[in-house]
Order: sequence, then C-alpha cells, then structure tokens
Amino acid sequence: VDVEMVCRFVEQVYIPDLLAVAGFHEVLLLKADGSEPVARLIGMSERIETVRFSPDGSRLLVTGGLPARMGEIQIWDVGQRELLLSRPVTFDTVYGGSWSPDGKRVAYMSNRGEDYMSLRSLWMTDTTLSHPEKISSGSASSASWSPDGKQMVFSRKVRERNGQKYFDLFT
Repeated sequence: VDVEMVCRFVEQVYIPDLLAVAGFHEVLLLKADGSEPVARLIGMSERIETVRFSPDGSRLLVTGGLPARMGEIQIWDVGQRELLLSRPVTFDTVYGGSWSPDGKRVAYMSNRGEDYMSLRSLWMTDTTLSHPEKISSGSASSASWSPDGKQMVFSRKVRERNGQKYFDLFT
C-alpha cells in the first residue's frame, strides 16, 4: 500500500499504533507507519466519509452511506476488529462524525428529516444512536467539541445571495 499517495486523497486518523483510512465499502487499519495493513473493516456503506478514533482509541466511528439511498453510522471495536453498531439514520450519506471528549456521545451531519437534499443538520446522540437530538439546521461543517464536552463549535450556512455564500460560526 502506497500510504503517502493514499493519504493525499482520503481522510486519515492516527492513534499511536494504527492509522485508519477510508476506502470504498471499507476502512483500512494500517500500522501507524503505513508499512502494512492490519485489518479491513467492511460495512454496508459504499461511501465512507468520516473515520474517527474514540478519545481512548478503543472504538472507531465511521460515517457514510449509499448516496441518495441510505446514510449509516458505524461504531467498531478496534481491538477485536468487530462491528459493535451499524445504524441507517437517513436516506442520504452521513458526514462529519465526531466523538465527545468523554467518548459517550457522537455528533454527525445528516439531512434526516429535511425536505430536500442540499440541507444538512447537525445531530448529536449517545453511542447507542438511540436518542438523536437535532442541534442545528443548515450546518456547513462537522462539529468540534470543547475539551469539557459542554460545547460544540460548527459553521452554519445562513444565506446565499448573488452566488455568494455566507456562513456564521456557532457554539
């Protein structure tokens, strides 16, 4: 695997021993130095948009989907290379997954519950994905969490005029 070339085109995330690289229908776990593949994590989603290790490195959050058909969130046990949870959450690809600092919640962007494809909302839920809460409509970026997990920062598209897009930053 030419990791240097691959990393130019795909999202990557490191923990001390591993590198997670999004691929088609899969996430590749590689040794952190890129010298060899360690595992292939294969889920339902053909398009993988985000891979993020949990703060303690024990789990991997994966967002993606089948464009215009299904959006999915996956949570993997990194040590066991086992899929802990796979949940379709909407009718289009899910983007921008992020972990809270304590690893008990995740945030993601989805057009779940929206009337048209171009509007995404920011959602937050526990790691069972059973209690999603809409944080904001019109989100333009994934959320970053404050160190204490009490706030998130993200951007939101607020209007478009004469071909120009305007964004606000929210906490």
